[in-house]
Amino acid sequence: MKPKALAFLMVFCLSLGVLAVRSFSGADKETSADGKRMRHISEDVYRLEAMEAGAAPGKYSTAGSKDETDCYNLVPDPEVPVPMPYMVWSTHYEFQQYGSMGRMISAFAGTGGYRHVSWMWTAGAYPGTQRRVYARSKPSAGPWNTPYEVGVGAAHSGYCNQTDLHDGSSVVLFHRAGIPRDWCYLAIEGGPGQGLYGRKWDLPDDIPGADDKGAWPKADVLYCTDLTVYPNPLNYIHIVETEGNTDPQAEKRIAYLRCYVSPTDPGTLYCQTPNTGGEIYDIYMNTTFVDEVCGFDFSCDISAVTVTGRGVDGQKVAIAYMPLVVTGDCCQMHDVAYIECSDNGDGWISGGANWPPTINRITNYAGDNERAYHDLSACYDYDDNLHIVWVTAGFYPPKPCYYEPGVARLYHWSEENGISLITSAIYEGADAGAHNLNIAKMSVSAKDPIYHPGG
Repeated sequence: MKPKALAFLMVFCLSLGVLAVRSFSGADKETSADGKRMRHISEDVYRLEAMEAGAAPGKYSTAGSKDETDCYNLVPDPEVPVPMPYMVWSTHYEFQQYGSMGRMISAFAGTGGYRHVSWMWTAGAYPGTQRRVYARSKPSAGPWNTPYEVGVGAAHSGYCNQTDLHDGSSVVLFHRAGIPRDWCYLAIEGGPGQGLYGRKWDLPDDIPGADDKGAWPKADVLYCTDLTVYPNPLNYIHIVETEGNTDPQAEKRIAYLRCYVSPTDPGTLYCQTPNTGGEIYDIYMNTTFVDEVCGFDFSCDISAVTVTGRGVDGQKVAIAYMPLVVTGDCCQMHDVAYIECSDNGDGWISGGANWPPTINRITNYAGDNERAYHDLSACYDYDDNLHIVWVTAGFYPPKPCYYEPGVARLYHWSEENGISLITSAIYEGADAGAHNLNIAKMSVSAKDPIYHPGG
């Protein structure tokens, strides 16, 4: 794979603001594919010749205004010192990734305030170099520990994802390709902030009906304190895998898995997947394991992500992803959708009528002049409302497989407010690099309500 060109990084804080947004005016209302009200913001003035290139705004981006109660500009306070960045590590170049890779940093809000970061490291100049996964941790008031190699083997580990357990211990997921193809792994830190990952588990990644094993794993943790479920509170690790076919024009199956480590047996990972009759896989650390993980839909994208709620409104779990606009046709690109449950995945695991679950499409780009393109992020806010952000590319329906990377729009959807257009970057003919648009690799997270009381 080739090194990836530099992309813009957009970071958002829900109910507070968006970095690098513009000023807007006007007003308009429409309805999104899920029936929710949409808010829009004013677009650039489009030249007539730009329309064929897909630059004209689509049905989700007509002129209108930004709702100030939903999204604020962030204006740095000149009286507040800007924190200096700390260089965690370095790499020679970044591998291409045609899709968002989820979180690679996590912060624990409890005692110790642990920070965790993981990354894919490459050795030397492209091509023919190794790739490995490393991680570091630190307490809020202490230094970073020594970088630790989390990956398996001398090479080919990569595309890591980061979350943490209820005690602040780091969880790192990654896949290992090459020969042999071991595929998806999960590693858990030995203790909060310890920075050592001696426990690694080979995850189930055989997807029924798929040509390749699951890859690009992403996860989030839901802490279950219901003692009727298990005698001890458990960290349920909800995992999504995408079929590891590297052809961007090939359909890829998306699959779901739920795992936990018993407090009394820290060396064994227990996992379940839908439609296996409630079977529990006993996976022993640092050993090879092979079994299936059940899929629910297809995409030509690898940005599917799992997020969990805070227990305010049930035990919510959601998988946000990009289904195909036209089944079986990657050239028509993607819509945006999600599946969601309120029972910690119990219904999904039971299978039967609960699997595959109801798919909630929040867009319907069929026949439109924009399409969801590769980058997607999601989170729950502090009231357990789901939020999804994504970027679209200009699209010309008479020319399937054609898209315009210089025509990019960034959208936000929430359960409460439907779709809002956050901003756009329209520079026709721009080349943002492989698998990128003028807006790319954004990430969304909720900011603690103590910083914005009342809303």
